[in-house]
Amino acid sequence: MATDVSVFSQALVRLGDNPVSGLSELSPGFADLFPQVKANVETSHPWRFNTIKSQLLTRTLTQPPSQYKYVYQLPPDMLNGQPRTVWNSPFNQGRSSQFTNFNIFEDKLLTSAEQVLIDYQVPKVVDVFPIHVTELMIRALMAVIALPVTDQQNTADSALIAAWGKDGNGGYSREARRIDSQGHPPQGIKNYPLVTVRHGGG
Repeated sequence: MATDVSVFSQALVRLGDNPVSGLSELSPGFADLFPQVKANVETSHPWRFNTIKSQLLTRTLTQPPSQYKYVYQLPPDMLNGQPRTVWNSPFNQGRSSQFTNFNIFEDKLLTSAEQVLIDYQVPKVVDVFPIHVTELMIRALMAVIALPVTDQQNTADSALIAAWGKDGNGGYSREARRIDSQGHPPQGIKNYPLVTVRHGGG
């Protein structure tokens, strides 16, 4: 089972440094990097393990200072301050384009929709990370600490590319996303008249 310490130790060892038995043993400032890298990894993809699906937002009594009619409270545990998807009806989820007529202001969502549902991500402890996300976390840490640990810019550049690729969407992150998406097989189109006719239906 992975822990904050074991993940950081693995990153250090792969860079040729010594493991640690506690984050307090790290060089000054290193321990502060961990939550930043963790949040970045957790929000780099709509991972299945930390995404809460289709929660109905609570409308507040506040009058919005804009063209919108309503103010909805965003969940206090939402990562990054942004929902992953927004829907204005439970009947639209997965059946139509995502709802876009809204604005995020601080911890509120402003819109004129009568109801709002969102998918959003929450922080999780490292010991519940899937293996592929743990591996990405290790590689992401390596990319951040490689230069101060090794004093080699080439090593730091290589670690960054290995984690995220040259464009931020490659490296191991692409493989981790591929593994995660295996639990989301593409859904076929159902009850769509043109498809029915094309396949000989009435």
